[in-house]
Order: sequence, then C-alpha cells, then structure tokens
Amino acid sequence: MEKPKCFELPNFLLQCGIELPVAKVVYQTYGELNAAKNNAILYPTSYGAQQGYHWGALYPERVQRIAALCGTAKTTDHNKVFLYSLRAALQGDPTWNGERFEGTPDKDLHTFTQIYANWAASQAYYRAKHYLEWGYTSLEDYLLRSWEASYRKRDPHNLLGDDRDLTAVRCG
Repeated sequence: MEKPKCFELPNFLLQCGIELPVAKVVYQTYGELNAAKNNAILYPTSYGAQQGYHWGALYPERVQRIAALCGTAKTTDHNKVFLYSLRAALQGDPTWNGERFEGTPDKDLHTFTQIYANWAASQAYYRAKHYLEWGYTSLEDYLLRSWEASYRKRDPHNLLGDDRDLTAVRCG
C-alpha cells in the first residue's frame, strides 16, 4: 500500500462560478491496474453513496457501476440530526471561539468520536465484540485507540459540517 498522495488544482473554478485558490485531492491507491485499465474503483468519502449516485446521474457514460454502501441519495432528516449532534459536540469545546478552534478540541473530540462510533455500527456488531479479537483489551480501549486516534489525525475544522453540507453542495 502506498502512502497517500496529494494532487493540487490551482485556481479551481466551481460550477457556480466561485474560484478556489487551490483544491487538493488526497488519494491512495491499492493494487495495480490490469492491462485493460478497467479494474479501478473510486471510493471518494464516507458520503461515497451520495457522491456515487450524483456522479452516476451526471456522468452515466463514465460510471459503469455504483456500490452505494450505507447511504442514501439524499441526506435524510434523521441523518441531519446525527450531523447536528456531531457539530454541537465539537463546538461545545472551550477551544471553539464561535468561528474557529483556537487549539485542539480535546474534550469534545472525545464526545464526537463516541457519537460516531455509536452511529457507525449496529448493536450486533458491539455484541459480537470483534474488537477483542483485533487486540483491543476492552470496548473503551477500542473506542480510544481506534475511533478517537483516527479522528485526532484530522483537522477538527474539516469535521464540522454546515447547513450546506447537510442538504446539497451549493454556491453563494
């Protein structure tokens, strides 16, 4: 497995006419392309289902198949409540100044990851306790070393969604 790479697109013009000074696409590849170069799979984000549906509708000649995992074609009110709870958890941290974080939101990043871990897996998943087979010593150890450690690698500003993120991408 290669390390993640970054492809930068300077002066990236959005469809609505707004220009971003630089757009960055971070990607990672696994395996090798076959001779026909038709074995590539693009997994854009955990919101890959909505993006997959969107790309399939916009570019049917380029999208052969969509594997929409755990997603919907439109963000539901139920999902909006979940996303609002994540944002509220982060913005409750003392490092939040109303517009930006002035440091790492240690206290409430912990809460954020607990909310996400609850949403991402079923009761059956936690009942099976597979995390013990993977070397974690307890549920708390799994949540800390897997979920929280993963989210601590990210810029907390990128974990915040705003109302535009909860409906559809739009400009202005």
